[in-house]
Amino acid sequence: MNTFNVEKHFIIEIEENSFSYHRNQSTIYAEAILDGLYIKIRTSLDEETLSATDTVKADKNLSQLEQAFRSYKTVD
Repeated sequence: MNTFNVEKHFIIEIEENSFSYHRNQSTIYAEAILDGLYIKIRTSLDEETLSATDTVKADKNLSQLEQAFRSYKTVD
């Protein structure tokens, strides 16, 4: 089950005479927010100084800045 790293999305209950499982909606929702984002950003700052969410936001802002600069350079 964890071959595809999905075990975290299920709550599994194994008892002597039964087996049941159901989806863990909170982990599914949390991962869905980041769906499509496959970036790996490294920073030397600790989590208290710059959280993972803020790091991603800063990277997105950097991309917008780079695009604006490219546009600026192409104007006659």
